[in-house]
Amino acid sequence: MNEPATSPLMGIDDTLFLSTRQESENLQDRLLKLYHLYSASKACCMAMKVSALLANIVALLKKTLEIEEFYLLLQNEENGSFEMWAADEQLMEIADELTFRAGTGLFASVIKNGKPLLVQNIDKDDIRFILYKKKLPDVSSLLSLPLLGATGQVFGLLNIHKKNGRCFDHKDELFLFSLAQNMALALERTRLLEKAQQEAMHDELTGIYNRRFLFDYAHKELCKNLRSNAAFSLMLLDIDHFKQINDNYGHLYGDQVLRDMATTLKFKIRQSDVLARYGGEEFAVLLPNTAANAAFNLGEKLRLEVEKKGITPPGKTQLEKMTVTVGLSSFPADSNSLDQLFSVADQRLYKGKSAGRNRTVAI
Repeated sequence: MNEPATSPLMGIDDTLFLSTRQESENLQDRLLKLYHLYSASKACCMAMKVSALLANIVALLKKTLEIEEFYLLLQNEENGSFEMWAADEQLMEIADELTFRAGTGLFASVIKNGKPLLVQNIDKDDIRFILYKKKLPDVSSLLSLPLLGATGQVFGLLNIHKKNGRCFDHKDELFLFSLAQNMALALERTRLLEKAQQEAMHDELTGIYNRRFLFDYAHKELCKNLRSNAAFSLMLLDIDHFKQINDNYGHLYGDQVLRDMATTLKFKIRQSDVLARYGGEEFAVLLPNTAANAAFNLGEKLRLEVEKKGITPPGKTQLEKMTVTVGLSSFPADSNSLDQLFSVADQRLYKGKSAGRNRTVAI
């Protein structure tokens, strides 16, 4: 019986099939990675606050990408150190040990060059990782990814681990570096947005809320209290004879007096109260759920505290007297109009000035 003839094309067909299947799997892998990059960009762009963005990043790394272990370091703008902002719970417990100053530590080259560091097998690497391995004994492979700002500077690191013998490869490095840059752009944008929002609400000199924020907050408080008919009060404080301080000791010292005044008031008001710089040497305190009598008592407390502290001008060793005059108004006793409440408090402030200063006026 004759054996069936074997086609010379059969081996070629098998090879083509295997090659096509491999290409298909590679294509699926690339498409999945592109989808993850798209998802990351979308999740990052939706966040308007750093805290929300970090929560999105954590969810993406843990749930979508199934990253085993990671931590995110961002540079402290004041001292230059790289500090932990997000991580797995077990890594948050050793956050201080993973914090370092720029130019030092295992990841100095990543920060200097702005390029990823791939350690495929920590156990086979040089002595650099002995201490790292002591802190994190299960880590078998490490990928350190720089977070690059718009101008190319490194402002953070995303460090990712594989554990128990598993290793990163160069494909992982390329994909995760692209992912890290999406995160970096979103983080930089969100941090700048938060900073701009903070600056829009705060007085540049004293660091407390500014007049704009005060009016916005007071409007919300008024709307809330118009419904509930609950009381709230407004306090205006003006430093007495402040022009003399500027004239005698200079504007730089005058600025320091304003900063010190803001600090004094901030530590003496209640947690629920809102302190703002109203303008010049004038400050305002919004007092929620506070009727006229309680507001007067707090006004006196602040006035006496300022008088007790005094000032020590440049070149002087003894305290000099400094006082404030306080004007108060209350809702609904004085008015149910915001403009009128500010007007009444202002009138009472200048009534106190005319009567000799260093007093609290509530009627």
